[in-house]
Amino acid sequence: MKNFKQLMLLCGLSLASNPFSHAQMPVDNATSLATPHEMLVEQVQQFVTQVVSNSADPLAADPNKRTTVDVFPIDKRVRIPQCPTGYEFSLTDNALTNSYATVKVECDATQWYLFVNAKIEQLQRVVVTAEMLSPDSILTQQNLRFADIKTNSLRHSIFVDINHLVGARVKYRVRPGQPITPNMVCFVCKGDLITLSAETEGLRISTKGIAQQDGNIGDTIQVMNSRSEKIVLAKVRAVDTAVVGI
Repeated sequence: MKNFKQLMLLCGLSLASNPFSHAQMPVDNATSLATPHEMLVEQVQQFVTQVVSNSADPLAADPNKRTTVDVFPIDKRVRIPQCPTGYEFSLTDNALTNSYATVKVECDATQWYLFVNAKIEQLQRVVVTAEMLSPDSILTQQNLRFADIKTNSLRHSIFVDINHLVGARVKYRVRPGQPITPNMVCFVCKGDLITLSAETEGLRISTKGIAQQDGNIGDTIQVMNSRSEKIVLAKVRAVDTAVVGI
């Protein structure tokens, strides 16, 4: 019980003035028609959502990420008595680090309590394929879309902006709905005839070159100058474009 109360204090919620106690919850027409079990599930969901929100670092907020809370139904055979002092809610100390959390619901007035399970998922908005793509397919606004993917299922770097991928080519067959990762695409692909530029203050020289490696924007790759047939190192700047430093 000590651990439960400590977490409540850390989250800025006291058990004595719990904003999600039964007595303080607003009741609308839809809620008034719900069963006690459904009403308690709704209050648990609001409580966990509020705790997650309070624990988030506002300086590290990411508009492409969100958290969902799904409370498991309470067995209808469980008796839920009325609580004149209002229900109190608390979480275990490590609840927010796990995918599943156990919420303790209790009523001091009647010495009644119940444990309710909830699933907490972190979702990331990422760019995925909108259709089956064959090798060498060019990515466009039409064959890409956004999807919310569980963060614990993302094993590699991802893209969150479709515009950053338009023009790139996929290296192999990709199924619909698959998140795009850097190793799946190339903005300059091995064997491509590309524009090879050398830039300095007020001067820009361009020629053609043949890419010796795959590369994404920002990658440094080997390119063979088509005129001199010398191999140089160049940084990929855009689709079919790389720049040599002077």
